Amino acid sequence: MNILTKRGIWITGLGTIVAGIFLMLGEHWSGLVIGSIFAGVGIYQIQLGRTEIGKSGIEDLKEYNEINKNKIIQDGKKNKKELLKAMDSYIRNSGFESPDFEKEYGVTKEQLQIFVSNIKNFSESKIHQGHYFFINEKFTEAKKHYSEAITLNSKNGEAFFYRALAITFATQNRSLRKPNLLTNVYEYRDEPKIKRDIYSQILSDYNESIELDPTFYALQNRGHLFLESSNFELAVSDFTYAIKINPKFAHAYNSRAIAYTEMGSLNLNSGKNKLSKKQFKKAKKDFKNCIKLHPNSALFYNNTGKFYWIQKDAKRAQDNLNKSIKINPNDFLPYLILGKVFENILNDNKDALKKYDEGLRVDSKNVALYFAKGLLFGEKLANHPKAIENF
Repeated sequence: MNILTKRGIWITGLGTIVAGIFLMLGEHWSGLVIGSIFAGVGIYQIQLGRTEIGKSGIEDLKEYNEINKNKIIQDGKKNKKELLKAMDSYIRNSGFESPDFEKEYGVTKEQLQIFVSNIKNFSESKIHQGHYFFINEKFTEAKKHYSEAITLNSKNGEAFFYRALAITFATQNRSLRKPNLLTNVYEYRDEPKIKRDIYSQILSDYNESIELDPTFYALQNRGHLFLESSNFELAVSDFTYAIKINPKFAHAYNSRAIAYTEMGSLNLNSGKNKLSKKQFKKAKKDFKNCIKLHPNSALFYNNTGKFYWIQKDAKRAQDNLNKSIKINPNDFLPYLILGKVFENILNDNKDALKKYDEGLRVDSKNVALYFAKGLLFGEKLANHPKAIENF
């Protein structure tokens, strides 16, 4: 409590006592007037005191934040090696889910962001200067610095890996960030395919990186490149190698499960039922493993639900897709697939439409959801005006 507040309380109390004396003497009006004056002055002093506390508090907060920021920067300089490693890890895992950032990288997001904003002063490394631009989503500039690192040392496998990643992100392609099942869902893919010449550049850099230093994250990303171009056997090979290097890397199990599912679907359509059954069995096992390793991943539950939709197992599909929504209610995809479960397995067009509409409340401009509604109105309900409205 500051001095102004104390003074206000004292004046208000004194006014009350004086007013009481006058009232006891029968001077009612005098007591009321004098008491009011003292009370008014006292309340005014208290208010001034509160204002001063407010101003002081804001100044203290500003000072604290500045000291805290400076401390983080100083700590960053002292622990430069650890923070650089955290930044390497952050970029390597770009787009992969991290349920506990501090536990995953050893620093808080605030520390890493403040550190990154000062990276030019902390490191002469071309790779880390590239990281500065990557984290700020200036991928072309990041690629330039990674290329300079390769010029300085053509045997640096990490530099090739980071350049491949920067080129991928520069194309605005997000499929390597959030891999989803592809089978029978052409309308679900809202990511453009990587152009052939850019694909070749990225593949070449991953090949160099893996030849120089076969890391699980380089194998994971090259595997997704193969997955996107439907080279499923090569994709499985890379994901298997990644798992061998790091058996606890949940995303590799998820990715290999996707590849097995794609292969199983192709073989099923070709009449190779026995081979298809084996591949679906392997996919199911991998989906279980990735959820076991990472039980709070909306993506893994989403892909597992989609797998069971393909298997025409409505109950397991619904269970996994609803878990995905519970973890991340802002993703349209599980609503879309749930709609397909109701429409194609349960023959429940009413609930299918409900799920498509729930998805549109999450993403009101989603083309895939409108397309699904249009097909349902046109093909199942013979409501052509409604179909046209959604198309």
